[in-house]
Amino acid sequence: MAEGFESFIEDAFIDPIRSVVIVDDDYPTIEEVLNSNVEGEGKVTKTDSQKGWVKNPRQVLEVVSEFRSKEKKYILDIHDAQNLTDDQEVEGAAHLHQTDLLVLDYQLDPENVEDHTRSLRIARKLFASDHFNLIIVNTNKDLNEVFENFLIGLLERDCLPALSEEASARVEEAYEKNDIPDSFSDGLRKAVGFRQFISVVQDCKNISHVMSGKSEFAALSKLFADSGLPKKYWISIAMSAILSYQEKIADQMSVGSCGVSSFRDSGNVKWIRSDRGFITFSDKKAKRPLLDALRAALADWKPRPSRLLLAKMSADIENQGVEMQDRALADNHSSALWFKDLLLSNELERKSAIDGTVRRHIEAMVAEVLPGVRAFAERLVASQRQDLEADNISIVKSHYQVDLSKMEQLQKAQLFHNALTCSEDVSGWHIQTGHVFEAAGETWICVSPLCDTVPAQISNNNIQLHGDRLRFSAIKLHSKNSNKMPKNVQSNQFLFFNSEHGISVFSIVVSPDAMPETEVFYAENKGIFHDGFKFTICRSEVNRNSNELGMVSHSTEVSYQLRYEYAQNLVQRLGGAVTRIGLNFAGN
Repeated sequence: MAEGFESFIEDAFIDPIRSVVIVDDDYPTIEEVLNSNVEGEGKVTKTDSQKGWVKNPRQVLEVVSEFRSKEKKYILDIHDAQNLTDDQEVEGAAHLHQTDLLVLDYQLDPENVEDHTRSLRIARKLFASDHFNLIIVNTNKDLNEVFENFLIGLLERDCLPALSEEASARVEEAYEKNDIPDSFSDGLRKAVGFRQFISVVQDCKNISHVMSGKSEFAALSKLFADSGLPKKYWISIAMSAILSYQEKIADQMSVGSCGVSSFRDSGNVKWIRSDRGFITFSDKKAKRPLLDALRAALADWKPRPSRLLLAKMSADIENQGVEMQDRALADNHSSALWFKDLLLSNELERKSAIDGTVRRHIEAMVAEVLPGVRAFAERLVASQRQDLEADNISIVKSHYQVDLSKMEQLQKAQLFHNALTCSEDVSGWHIQTGHVFEAAGETWICVSPLCDTVPAQISNNNIQLHGDRLRFSAIKLHSKNSNKMPKNVQSNQFLFFNSEHGISVFSIVVSPDAMPETEVFYAENKGIFHDGFKFTICRSEVNRNSNELGMVSHSTEVSYQLRYEYAQNLVQRLGGAVTRIGLNFAGN
């Protein structure tokens, strides 16, 4: 029998949990426990604490016991949040975002039991941290109210854009040309609220549901129909009303971005997700194990197989980190030579040496965790794989909402795959093999070997000839129809890059029979970038007026980067283009 998908969620997200922090103003701190007398049956006979745990310590013990079981003992800490009274103190509570699981009480202000701002500030802080955080908001309040307040508080203010000029004009026309009853405005406010707002936040296309009266837009559609409003105005007025609701709740929303990427409310299972965290909600009165609530929410989220794989890899790297360090540092002789070279190097040599060391250690770390991650991936594939291709395509669609049986979707997937395979995010501190830039409206890619582009390794001869300029070679790229798969994609001539407009496609030749066009450039300041990835280059160009050859400077910036193995292939292609063996051969 195939493994259930939940078992892989357990492996990737639950099993790696090692530390738990409970933030609750009614829970005892260690100091309070040490200053109290507690009888064997859990009755508190002496304490100065005024917290709720004094009356019912058994309830606290049940929660704590969940994380101190025989099967798995977590590192557990309790924070009563008494000193978290402003944003500075939340900022300073570093341990809150260095834990694997945070159990967060909804109401942390004993002076105002209806106030949830402290817990919300903590959540905002965690969603902005570099550590992926699992958070369970534990509360006695109604979960619908808690979810609504948290989601509004984590969404960025003005997350929905203003109405376009065309839509604004249509709204104005609707009121001018139609006999709209006086009760319409009140009805509009009653029909548009939290549910309609988050539906549009989740997907702007959902506003079209007002035309059919689906789900949360049923009351709004009925209002429009009963008012005799022509359908051509419905969407514009509906969007205007939703933006009015957004303006109404603006003070509750986050000033900065918390990165909320998805959320869901399905009965008692509610969750909010960003790239930096996952929040779910648990009812204290239900006395349900907190980890079960987390499991249910993660299962409802149903993370994609690729995310499970990356989460598993990240967890394994973290778990094996110390062992990896020991093995990497076991050889004192090579480490001694490495550190001696750093001490004796100049600034540019030191940067290159550190870069090289970091790359080697990252490769070693990946090699260490690869067997475990591979076994996890093989189990995952075995659990999902079907006998028929059509069934496997359906499985893919259920995870990614992409139908690969449709040619348009398949080609789009292939484009994104090719871009992921051959390119990567721009990195580095100087021009190097695989960097793509523009000069005089033309796109070029650096194809000089990496060792020839390291600023510290510029030869004395080149310094005498060119000063502090780095000489490098580049191949001209020819833009193709973006977001469209070119013919003969396996012909070793196309490059694919992710851009803000989709996928950018380039060819290294203007036509299949042509050779690559090469050029020599000189990068100022040894090719070192400034202000991100900007630098200045010059090359020899003809003056159109005098016909004289001279050096012309161009300010440019690296826009794309090819993966190193693909860049190396281009270096080899450049060698073939320069050599041109058989120039005098006869025949076609």
